[in-house]
Amino acid sequence: MSNAAVITATITDRTNAPVIRKHLKDALLTWHQSTRQWVHVSPLGAMETRTILEDVKKIKGIEYQIFSSEQWQETLKNS
Repeated sequence: MSNAAVITATITDRTNAPVIRKHLKDALLTWHQSTRQWVHVSPLGAMETRTILEDVKKIKGIEYQIFSSEQWQETLKNS
């Protein structure tokens, strides 16, 4: 997973969670149980990463972050 970009999202609007989950799935994020976040991993700088990030930015009721593969590995170690 070297040189990867990791996009994570956490649902903040629990009242609309079912709809938000569908939008996250449509944006190609998957549920990561150990961190309790929605996650997508793709090559750093890939057009796919940019497209998915743009889709994620449009989803209301979430907080999102972007990590490098090294930062994500640290997150996994601490989860």
